[in-house]
Amino acid sequence: MMKRILIFSGLGILLLACGRPSPVRPDVFIKKVETAGSGLLMKKEIANVMFSVQYKPVDYILSKELMNHSLISSDLEKRRKQLDGYRYFTFRVKGKDEKDPVRIGTLSQEEYDQKQGYLSSDIQRDFLLVEGKDSVPCSICHYEKTYGLSPFVTLVLAFKDSENRNKEDNELSFLYQDHVFGAGNIWMKISTGDLKDIPTVNFN
Repeated sequence: MMKRILIFSGLGILLLACGRPSPVRPDVFIKKVETAGSGLLMKKEIANVMFSVQYKPVDYILSKELMNHSLISSDLEKRRKQLDGYRYFTFRVKGKDEKDPVRIGTLSQEEYDQKQGYLSSDIQRDFLLVEGKDSVPCSICHYEKTYGLSPFVTLVLAFKDSENRNKEDNELSFLYQDHVFGAGNIWMKISTGDLKDIPTVNFN
């Protein structure tokens, strides 16, 4: 009887292990997160403008910082504590003509300057993250200024964890309410399955 219990217990552990992605190296984790097939990199094209949203789990940020040597292994847990409590994203806008996307539909330098000012100080309120029944406003928004020298508009965003963060049946819905590029409301989603498929990272 005892042998039978041990066999079933072993099978149960094995099945649980098989249901979880195996731990991966930091460089492998970065590539997985940045692959469109992961479901964590979302894209939508509207009127010749490409909008993309990259979800960045805390382990992704730690992996990137370790790989570019801005973080050392001994400070890993300290840095994790600084990052915990938020969900992080990179939001990017790209024009198909490879020019500064802020100039799309812009008729004067004055209008261009107004849009740049909006991106620097007001765009934070245009982002919302929906998880379950919780709608979470953007807490941190950093606009990476390139002074018109890049074909991208890039913003780094952070949203405080919702009360539903650890519920397994929730997907993430990302909303951008556009007031700059003429695209209106843009919704992008990360499915529950894609969130569950995020592997752990072996930092050893």
